[in-house]
Amino acid sequence: MSEAPLILVIDDDTSVARFITFKLSKKGYRVKHIDNGSDGLDAIRLHKPDLVILDMMMPGIDGREVAEQVKEHSLIDLNRIIILSGKEMTHEIKSLFDKMITCKNHLILKISFSVLTEL
Repeated sequence: MSEAPLILVIDDDTSVARFITFKLSKKGYRVKHIDNGSDGLDAIRLHKPDLVILDMMMPGIDGREVAEQVKEHSLIDLNRIIILSGKEMTHEIKSLFDKMITCKNHLILKISFSVLTEL
């Protein structure tokens, strides 16, 4: 029997990370929380996760830098990264999406916290 898919949650906000980890674990996923970008990059290199949920705003190495390093070093397919941000779509966030998009068609979803709590 194969292992459940591994999801890395890279987020310095413990409350958000706990919530995501709890919900995804209940659905049968293996979830590992990393609380900073530097350790997150190490975990991506080591574990080659099936999915990364990446917070945009973190001290030190932020989500933008993590995503750029993943792309530069081809650590995982960029389609395996979900950017998590409590901020509105700013020029900085749009710029990151533009750098990460590897195909012509893409979708940016705005999801409210209340929708996530129904998972």
